Formats: sequence, C-alpha cells, structure tokens
Amino acid sequence: GTVSNERFLDLIGVKIDIDKNNNIVTRLNPLPQFSSFKSFSLMNSKDVLSELKKDEFKFTKKLLITKNSKNLYFKNIFDNKKNSKYKMLNYKLINNDHIKINIEESDGRVILFNDRYSKKWSAYWNNKKIDIHKANSIFMGLVLPDGKGILEFKFEPKLFNKLKNFSQSLSTIILVLFLLFLIINKFSFRKI
Repeated sequence: GTVSNERFLDLIGVKIDIDKNNNIVTRLNPLPQFSSFKSFSLMNSKDVLSELKKDEFKFTKKLLITKNSKNLYFKNIFDNKKNSKYKMLNYKLINNDHIKINIEESDGRVILFNDRYSKKWSAYWNNKKIDIHKANSIFMGLVLPDGKGILEFKFEPKLFNKLKNFSQSLSTIILVLFLLFLIINKFSFRKI
C-alpha cells in the first residue's frame, strides 16, 4: 500500500517520495537525520502515539521521550520563549557505525537521531557515555547537559564484537601454531 499522510511522512523523515504520476519528488519538510530541540515531554509509551496523532501537536518544535527507569529524573522542558522549530544538525560520518556531531552552546539540549531505536547504539557526550531513550515512539533521543561539546553515536553490537574478538584471537593462535609447526619441521629435517 501507499502512505499518503504528509504529517506521518515528515515525522519519519521521508525525503524522497513518488507522486501520483509516479514521478520521483523531493519532499520539503521531513525531520532530518539529526536535529536539536529546545523542548521535550516525558510520556508513557501508549500516550506518545496519541500525542503524535493530534493535529495541534507540533512535532517540529517538541520531542516526545518515552518514560523509563533511566529518565524519570528528567524534567520536561517547555519554555514558550524557546518554542522554536528544531535545528538541523550537521554530522560527520566517521564510518558506518560511528557518527560525530559538534554541538554548540546555542543548540537545543534535546537531540533526535531519526533512526529506529536500537540498544546496539551508544551515545557519548565529550567521551562520557550517556543514555539513549526512545523518542517519538520508535526513534532515538537524548538530553544533553549544558555547554558546547562533541556528541558521538557508535553502533556497538556486543555479541558481534565478542565473536569478532574471538575469531581474531583464534586466527592468531592458529597462525602461531602453524609457524611453530613449520619451525619444528624445518629443524627435524636438518637432523636427517
């Protein structure tokens, strides 16, 4: 089926679409991959979807973060003076699993990573690990301390990394055993 709800397509960040005549078009208002907001609300997961569906909710001005045991100490930030549209953040792709963003003092403290939430992503603020929370129901969001700094996202799948390290160790052991075998055989042929 085709999704034609413009608001929904903007919310999930769809940039390229196909119009009624099957022409490829660039959409004008999708949420970017990374953006900073100056306000957010903590909500239960069931309430987030209801709020997002409301026409009066301005998803370009406020991020919804799902409550959990790690973020109950957050206070909702909403200041009418700061009730401005998100700011698109420029980022540097170090490699496919490492992203770096320079955050300025004036940037909003609530960051949206408009990609599906995954526990395999980790976030670091000035090299210190910080929690990532569900934002807008299925995406990733976090709240930064005040100040200027570097925000990094790293994809760190624990099982994959353990298996990779095991594989590298095993390869090293096999190589050492092979070299020992060659050395022992070389000396045993000389004695004959």
